[in-house]
Amino acid sequence: MLLSYSEVMNRLSEMRIRFDDGFSPSDRLFLQEASVRILGVPVRNTSCKDCYRDAYLEIIYKLKKQGTMPKEKKFILRAGVLLHYNGEAYVNDNLTDDIAMDALNDNKGRLDLFQKVPDNLDEVLAARKAVKAEKKPADDAPKEELVKQIEGLKAVNAELTGKLEGAEKTFEAKEAEIAALKETVEKGKAEAGEEIARLNSVIEAKEAEIAALKETGKAEEKKGEAPADQKPAEEAAPAAEAPAEEAGKTKAAAKK
Repeated sequence: MLLSYSEVMNRLSEMRIRFDDGFSPSDRLFLQEASVRILGVPVRNTSCKDCYRDAYLEIIYKLKKQGTMPKEKKFILRAGVLLHYNGEAYVNDNLTDDIAMDALNDNKGRLDLFQKVPDNLDEVLAARKAVKAEKKPADDAPKEELVKQIEGLKAVNAELTGKLEGAEKTFEAKEAEIAALKETVEKGKAEAGEEIARLNSVIEAKEAEIAALKETGKAEEKKGEAPADQKPAEEAAPAAEAPAEEAGKTKAAAKK
C-alpha cells in the first residue's frame, strides 16, 4: 500500500456506509493492509466482523491524531509479540527499524518474532552494523570529553578539600592561641589585682605612720610652749626686787 494520507482517508470515508452491515471483501483486504502499514499489526481475526470494525476505528483515530501517513516500516513484529532488547520491551508502536536491526544483529534468533523483514535482510543488517561502527568513535568522543571533565572536576574538588582541611587546621590552631592568650590575660588580671591589693595595704600602712608622726609632732610642740599664766609673774619679779635694792643703798648712805 503506497496510498497518500488523503487517499486513505477518502477510502475510509467511503467505507463508512458499510460499517454497520459489514465490509466487503475488498474493504477487508484494504483494512488488512492498512492495519499492517498504519497500526503495525494485522487484523487479529479475519473471520470476525467486529475485528475489522475495531481495526477501521483504530486506523481512523491514529491517522487523525498524526495528520499524516506513518513512515512505512521495514520490520514489523508478529501480532501480540514483545521484543526485549537492551533492557527495553518493544511492540510495533514503539519499534523502529534501527532498533529492529540492532536487535537482530545482536541475536539473529529473534527473526522468528517478526512478521515482516526486508527481502535483502542480510545486506540491510550488514549495512546497519557498518554504520554503527563508523558512528561509534564520534559517539564516544563526547563521552571521553565528559570523562575528562569529570576527572578535572574531581581534581579540583580534591584540591579544594585539601585547602579546606588546611584552613580548618589553621583555624583550630588560631582558636588554641586565642584560648591561651585569654588564659594569660585572666592570669595577669588576677596577679595585677593581688599586686594592687598589696600596694593599697602598703599605702594604708604608710598613711597610718604619717598620721601617727603628725600626732607625735603636735604633742612635742605643746610640751615646748610655756603656760600663759606663768609669764606675768616672771615679768613682775624684777620690779619687786628694785625697791629692796633702793633701800640698801639708802641704809649705806646713812652710815656714812
